[in-house]
Amino acid sequence: MNFVTKYDIGHRYWAARCIKRVHEEEMELDGRIWVRTYFTYEPVIKEKEIVSIEIRSGKRGTSVIYGTLNVSESYSELQRFFPEKNIENYTREEAMEVAKEYAENCEEHFGIDEDEDV
Repeated sequence: MNFVTKYDIGHRYWAARCIKRVHEEEMELDGRIWVRTYFTYEPVIKEKEIVSIEIRSGKRGTSVIYGTLNVSESYSELQRFFPEKNIENYTREEAMEVAKEYAENCEEHFGIDEDEDV
């Protein structure tokens, strides 16, 4: 069988992320310590590289699963696997724009649909 995949091994793309950060400020007033906790949302982008492709074929059809690594990190990390529809394939500018949009809306975003089964 011959399978055609949308992306090849070595394909690089940018993924948008938005990370919720917790901050605490302490203040002493009249001998008591008061702590204020607040949150910020940090837009982050990561360059990803496809390093493996799995093709799963069964009674319900065929699916393509891509193994990715973060480019800037060492290759000692474990691959993360995504179905084809979850590959974000943004340019650097598009990814930053999406990440900033999530930050402005005070929402975390990790690039995958949490309800999705891989």
